[in-house]
Amino acid sequence: MATISNAYTELGLYPAITMAYLEPNIWATPSNAFWYNCGPRYYPEEWEQTRGSVEAPFDPNDRLSMGNAYNLVWYRGKHPEHILPLLKFTTDEALRTGTEIANINQYVRQSIAEFVTSARDINNDAAWNSYLADLGRMGLPQWISTAQAAYNRQRR
Repeated sequence: MATISNAYTELGLYPAITMAYLEPNIWATPSNAFWYNCGPRYYPEEWEQTRGSVEAPFDPNDRLSMGNAYNLVWYRGKHPEHILPLLKFTTDEALRTGTEIANINQYVRQSIAEFVTSARDINNDAAWNSYLADLGRMGLPQWISTAQAAYNRQRR
């Protein structure tokens, strides 16, 4: 195991690899629906920082491999104090908003891809305002109101 490393051990954030895994190269197939853990998200630090691959030697010069470790360095200690809980909707709320939120989620994922790939210009106010207007027409304000009601019920 001495030859297995990762970005976290390379930067000295963790002393050693504690788990080595064998995994086929699942990242080799391009996809327009999966962003390979790139993007905003929250999970506890401890989940993956001491994993290393037996099959894929770690390369500290690979920017993608080092990215999450640098994020840990930059944002350690800056995690949010409160995390939004899983919201529990009533049957009526779920039936009323289920289709809307599925459509909104699909539209947001598609729009992220278009803004990232410059198919739509995020710096163009008309394009951005059109995106926001589309979300409004799709029922986002109503869903936010329903989500707020569910959150308020859980906080009692």
